[in-house]
Amino acid sequence: MFVRTRNNIRWSEDSIKHMAEVMVKSITNGKSVSLQEYINLARTVSMNKMGFSLAWILKREGKLIEFLPDEVAKIISARLERRYLFDRHACSFIRAHQDMTSEEIGMLLFTDGDAVKRKAKKMGVKIKKSTRYHFSPEDDAVIEKYVDTDLNQAAIIIGVSERSVFQRAKMIGLVVTKKRFVKYSEEELEILEQGFIAKQTDAQIAKKLKNRTVESVGSMRLKLGKLKRSIFSWKHWEYKWQYILENYQTMTYQQIADNLCLTRAQVAQKASKEGLRKIKLPKAWPYD
Repeated sequence: MFVRTRNNIRWSEDSIKHMAEVMVKSITNGKSVSLQEYINLARTVSMNKMGFSLAWILKREGKLIEFLPDEVAKIISARLERRYLFDRHACSFIRAHQDMTSEEIGMLLFTDGDAVKRKAKKMGVKIKKSTRYHFSPEDDAVIEKYVDTDLNQAAIIIGVSERSVFQRAKMIGLVVTKKRFVKYSEEELEILEQGFIAKQTDAQIAKKLKNRTVESVGSMRLKLGKLKRSIFSWKHWEYKWQYILENYQTMTYQQIADNLCLTRAQVAQKASKEGLRKIKLPKAWPYD
């Protein structure tokens, strides 16, 4: 199931294939579907039913594209750009692997070991205590690479908690400065807005912004969503209305709202006011 290296642990190819099969079956209900039906299901099936943690792992292993059509893989990848969620698959994995440390479980689930420890405690599950980790010169090089940008990413790569990496950075003489928020420029905000509409992931947007991390983009996405929901006026956002017209039959109002940084009520009220009516899907498609 797992492949261990000196400082790491990762999934085997058989395990990855099994996860992909489980996720695909959850999306299609084990039925043969057309590409368009597959795309619609990828947009509408809940992430809980699909298997958030499975899709999260497959994406970070770079395997989504191997087991799913390109169009479907892109939709699912875009839906994953948010904070990690411990779904039933992840919780079952924690319960079944109490002989592993939180850091090892975190490496396999692609999340922070401290988060795993907190979740296990909340579940009432006692997992193996971590032994003191001895940092290697290679680990120090990773910390030095990420010290100015993202120590949490260094922690995930090494397989320890972010706090351990922070303490190690100070120990080897690196300057760990407190993160200072630099206000987004008008140009950056425009790139963010266009990225949202194009359904780009936070990682794709961050590459365009160059000096912004994926976490920063995700945080700003949430902030912009809250701000626009409080002062939103349709007359200033014609393309948002156009987006609703193009997608209201194939996407739920909640999904449209998430992509436009609005509330479901705002989208539903606008659609109703303009006389839009969703075509009811057959009973075999209870996903909207």
